[in-house]
Amino acid sequence: MARVHPPGPPADGAVAAYRQAVADGAELVVGPLGRAAVSSIFAQPQLPVPVLALNHAQGDTPTPLGSFEFALLPEAEGAQLAAHMVTLGLHAAIVFRSDDDTAARSFDAFKTQFASLGGQVANDVVLAQGGVDFAAQIQAALAGSGSETGIVVLLRPVQAGLLSPHPPIAQVQLPVFATSHGCAGSEDAQANRDLDGVESCDAPWLFDAQPGLPDRAAIAAKLPAARDGAARLFAFGMDAWALVPYLGWLQSHPGSYVPGATGQLTMDASRHVQRTPIWVQFQGGIARPVAAGLETQPPSGTPVPTGP
Repeated sequence: MARVHPPGPPADGAVAAYRQAVADGAELVVGPLGRAAVSSIFAQPQLPVPVLALNHAQGDTPTPLGSFEFALLPEAEGAQLAAHMVTLGLHAAIVFRSDDDTAARSFDAFKTQFASLGGQVANDVVLAQGGVDFAAQIQAALAGSGSETGIVVLLRPVQAGLLSPHPPIAQVQLPVFATSHGCAGSEDAQANRDLDGVESCDAPWLFDAQPGLPDRAAIAAKLPAARDGAARLFAFGMDAWALVPYLGWLQSHPGSYVPGATGQLTMDASRHVQRTPIWVQFQGGIARPVAAGLETQPPSGTPVPTGP
């Protein structure tokens, strides 16, 4: 039986909620969501009941023995974007990014992974929020770009929509890539038309690309929390619930995975759940899967959750 314990104030409240869950007889505690709250729980001298934390702890705090971490990290998507570009034969990147923390974290991970795979960031352009005319910056950044170059857009949806239609980008005809943070999650084709051609990584549940999961449209019709951009967090919650019976299996069977709403879910040696999303491309204002980011049938020995 699942029981919800509201955490109260972030750090101390999370520890109190954990202790209450233990007193109530919990066998596994799922949460909290905040990084500071996760750090406060992991800093306890003992955790009598294991935790599936829904974020990574701050700094280099290790995951306590017997516990696990699962998070939607911008760093993970940045690294996956780099690997995807190299797979497509692209070894140079022109980056346009916003000046916020999420973009910085995505970019740092992208740059590190891209360099490790033989790629190079040719230009890194930071665009101030609130700007509407980026023509000069775009033209300067694209000068001299070659055939093995891709454009990386690490911008929020409004900025990304302003960037894509600019003539310099349309004229060079280079492939454009983004993380899920640049896509609002809306199915409004007219509003998203400026994103046509942009390829991004995202959660398969948003596109009915993972068999065996509940129909997104049916759930969204009843629950606002499953609509638009909030659908990614809803998918994250679905995966947290689906992981509960398989944490031990994933830990003891390296290479196995759970086909989740946010992607293929695996576990590394540090007991961090990793996810592999799918790739989608905007066509006519609608994002559609463009590559088989997930297998429709899991390999032998892989657990397949059947829901709660």
